[in-house]
Amino acid sequence: MKHEKPTDEIIARALCRHAGNPEDIIHKGAPLWASYLPEAQAVLKSLEEHGFHLLGRTSKM
Repeated sequence: MKHEKPTDEIIARALCRHAGNPEDIIHKGAPLWASYLPEAQAVLKSLEEHGFHLLGRTSKM
């Protein structure tokens, strides 16, 4: 079975890459992509508020 990343992690990693940053370097004790989780979760919340419901789970970081 393939391990699927949580939806908010996928978005956070994409935001990190889009900003030109390497997503897996450690920053303040966590992968750099994790610092983009608040923005990723805001995107998911906004989508849900507008009727878009994505399948998948979110991380509990």
